[in-house]
Parts: sequence; structure tokens; C-alpha cells
Amino acid sequence: NELAALYSHCYAYFHGHEFGGTNPAMLKALGYGCAILALDTPFNQEMLQNGKHGWYFEKNPESLKEIVEKAEAEPEKMNEFRLIARSGLTQKYNWDYVTEQYLEVFFSLVKN
Repeated sequence: NELAALYSHCYAYFHGHEFGGTNPAMLKALGYGCAILALDTPFNQEMLQNGKHGWYFEKNPESLKEIVEKAEAEPEKMNEFRLIARSGLTQKYNWDYVTEQYLEVFFSLVKN
């Protein structure tokens, strides 16, 4: 419950993971309706739909400082990210979509 409260009431969720694919922690943050500030990686770009659901920072102190200042200066945009966060899940990270993607792969393999 405490973790859920932190996600639900935070101004922004910082995501600093730089390796891997779909990250469960970021999925959870989207599910709780967080505005997300993420390290700029191909995986995070994909999860946040190239900036639709959050902003990115580079792996250096100056970039992190800039993204914090930007987030503080644009509360309306941060609120917009919070309002649409869950749609980032429902469009791509649901069982119907995942199943369709698997079926496409299986059918393409059968054709070959």
C-alpha cells in the first residue's frame, strides 16, 4: 500500500534503467498514472511511445538538472502525462495485443 501511495501521489516517476526491454517498474508507474521522466534509451522510447507518455534525459547531471527544471516549469504538461499514462498500457501492453503479436510471428513462421 505504501508503494502504491508513492506511485499515485508523486509529481514524477524517474526511470533510470538503461538495459533490457519492457520494464515492469515503468509499466507499474504508467498503471498508477505517473508522469514519467526516463533515461533516453531505445527501450524507454518504445515504452513511452517516443515522448507521448513522458520526457527523456541523458545520463549526466546537467541533463537530469534540465529535466527537473523543465518538469517544474511545465506542471500542465506533467498533469497531461498523468492523465494519459494508463492509455499507454491499454494500447500496447494488454493480453489481446500481445496475443495478436505472437500470432503474427507464428503465422509468419508457418508460411516460411
